Amino acid sequence: MSNKQSSIECLMFQLYEQGLLKGDGNKMDELLEQAKEMHKQEIIKSATRGYLVMPERFNLEDANYYGIEYYNNCFGK
Repeated sequence: MSNKQSSIECLMFQLYEQGLLKGDGNKMDELLEQAKEMHKQEIIKSATRGYLVMPERFNLEDANYYGIEYYNNCFGK
């Protein structure tokens, strides 16, 4: 599966292209990385919860593993 651009990356690139981002490029990179990590954790948590709706098939540890795998398959490591 090909890696997709996250909504966070899309927003940052759109703001940059329209000249709406000001300031130090290093600071923008830092903020982008923080936002991407937050987005990653949200996606993993949501996917994990999806697996937990089938408690007869998945325990918390397994569901978390598959939540991480889901994220990696969609967005890359």
